[in-house]
Amino acid sequence: MDNIQDFLFVKDNFLQNYDQVLKDSDGMEYTPDQNGLYPGIRTKDLTGQYGKDIVESAISLINKENKKFDYHFHFHINTTYSNEACNEGWIHSDGSHYTGLIYLTPRTIDVEAGTSFYNQKTRFLNESPLMREFFKGKCNEESYVNALKENNFQYELINNVPFVTNRLVIFDSRTPHKVNNYKLRNNQPRKSILFYINFI
Repeated sequence: MDNIQDFLFVKDNFLQNYDQVLKDSDGMEYTPDQNGLYPGIRTKDLTGQYGKDIVESAISLINKENKKFDYHFHFHINTTYSNEACNEGWIHSDGSHYTGLIYLTPRTIDVEAGTSFYNQKTRFLNESPLMREFFKGKCNEESYVNALKENNFQYELINNVPFVTNRLVIFDSRTPHKVNNYKLRNNQPRKSILFYINFI
């Protein structure tokens, strides 16, 4: 799958040095966010320390006008929950111009654990603070699942990109999106590279 749409670019077998990048990711330090901004654990922003060549190679595929840009770069691992309902992602948008993902978990093709994209059905969103509270461990599962369902009901699906090892995905950060499932069917950790791009 190599295609470009208005808001989405996907390229398979992206990293030429995939094995080395995967090995490097295993040696990184991962922590949860104290403010509950994201699910799972993530490295600190590695900009200036790691990933410059990866991001430049990815952005060259869509930056035909050679615009200048800055970026933030992380490795990310999703936490899984015994309550399967909690493993569905929260539909949201990002604050940058573009978001990039590279699926890292080895030997994996998983239609149910990729990334989906949505249109907003309602003019005004009913946003809940329970997402951050749950990711901080301060909200019970029942309340969180109810809030998750209420949030995600406000959108309609327009596209789904399956999780495929070494697949690059770049999309307009304003597009509502979610992780389909934090839990891979092969029970490996759902590991990815995540980077945010802002054109200057």
